[in-house]
Amino acid sequence: MDELSTALRAIIREEVARQLAELGLAEASAAAGAPAPPHLLTLAEAADYLGVKTKTLYEWRRLRKGPPATLVGRLVKYRAVDLDAWLAESRA
Repeated sequence: MDELSTALRAIIREEVARQLAELGLAEASAAAGAPAPPHLLTLAEAADYLGVKTKTLYEWRRLRKGPPATLVGRLVKYRAVDLDAWLAESRA
């Protein structure tokens, strides 16, 4: 049983590291010793940040053309970093 729990812990650590790397948080978590949650904006905050209406963000999500969003349960959230990257891509 001890070997099984050790193997499972290793698999979980690898998966967490992979997901943090996908989110771009690997460096921050390694430096801090624990994963730091990204700053998440509500739909209204993201709309204010971009200077658009919340209805526009909903439409962009439906058309899959807007900034990437994250679902937290049933809530739509946006990372400020993703909004900045999307704006930079849109200018190009």
